[in-house]
Order: sequence, then structure tokens, then C-alpha cells
Amino acid sequence: LLPCGGLPLSCGIFTPLFTFGAVVGRLYGEVLRVLVYTGVSPAAYAVVGAACFASAATHTLSHMLPVMLSVLVAYSIGGMSSPSIYDVFAKMAGLNFVCADISASPVLAHKMAHEVMRPIPITLSLHSTYADAVAVLQV
Repeated sequence: LLPCGGLPLSCGIFTPLFTFGAVVGRLYGEVLRVLVYTGVSPAAYAVVGAACFASAATHTLSHMLPVMLSVLVAYSIGGMSSPSIYDVFAKMAGLNFVCADISASPVLAHKMAHEVMRPIPITLSLHSTYADAVAVLQV
């Protein structure tokens, strides 16, 4: 940040602020995820870190509200208009069961896990062949 702010040239100060803030926020999120809780989203901490560094450097709170509001609006629009990128990747990989829409099948919504699972899971050993693995996946 110092080289960007100390140069007698017209240069951007917000890009390094956002970048450094995002790095620190992401690092904090990763540490928090490992040490405390596995459900933490480090990417969310990166966004918050970027906004925090911009607010700290400019001594204003005016950056926090637009960042948080834009994240909420983008999340809402994305949720209404298209599936999650993770759902798209799962479908491309042939993992359609992961993306099952419970509202499309109300019967499944009330099923218990023990009602739909196999009593004896299919397993592979260290000595299983590729053909064994393919056979298991086709079941």
C-alpha cells in the first residue's frame, strides 16, 4: 500500500486496498474454518476484509453498506435466476442425485434416511480392480 500511496503519480489506491483486505479476510476465514468451525465460508470473509480495509484506510463507513448490499442483491438475483455454480458442476460430472430438488418430489421430503439407504453398503478393497469399481458405480 505504501508504494501506491507514496508515488507522485496518479495511481489507484483502492485495488491494493481491496486486494490486501481480501487476502487478510480470506486468511482469517481459513484459520477460523480450520480451528473453530468447518461451516465457515472463507470467501465471505474475503469480501468483508476487502470492505473493512477500504473503510479503515478512508476513515468512512460508506464503503461497507454498498458492498454488503451488492452481495445480498447478487445472491438474491443469482438464487432466483440460475442454479449455483456448484450444482452446475455436479450435474456436468453426472452427480444429479446431489442436486435433487426436494420440492419436485414431496414424497422424498418426508422419507427418513434409513428408508432409502442400502442396509449393507457396497465397498471396495485395496485389491479391487477397475472393473469392480465400474460395476459398483453402475449399480
